[in-house]
Amino acid sequence: MAGPKKSSGQLMFHTSLTGGIFLKTMHPDSAVKMPNPSSFAPAHGNLTRRVFEDFLSAHNKLAELVENSRKLDLNANKISSPVTSLMKFSFGEVLLILTYHEKRHLLQAQRVMEHPGFPL
Repeated sequence: MAGPKKSSGQLMFHTSLTGGIFLKTMHPDSAVKMPNPSSFAPAHGNLTRRVFEDFLSAHNKLAELVENSRKLDLNANKISSPVTSLMKFSFGEVLLILTYHEKRHLLQAQRVMEHPGFPL
């Protein structure tokens, strides 16, 4: 965010039409399967402890971002999508998108651990 706007004290935010649709498809309980943009495709290779460490680091950064969000306006601050600059989301929408995305990864990890061949 360039020049983030400080919070006015309003903790509620409103979703845009695009943001609302995107959030519904990203929700962990959504039946809609969104394909991964090729730029975000995971590298093929052996799973190592480094994968867990990277996830934990990203999780800690997200927790810090949520904590710092109290100081920022959830509606007025807009962030461009990393996929296309044509899509912009409010800071509040971004926090939900990141939370849903992390939950999806946790559910994915849980499914992998329940696989009969786990651990590899």
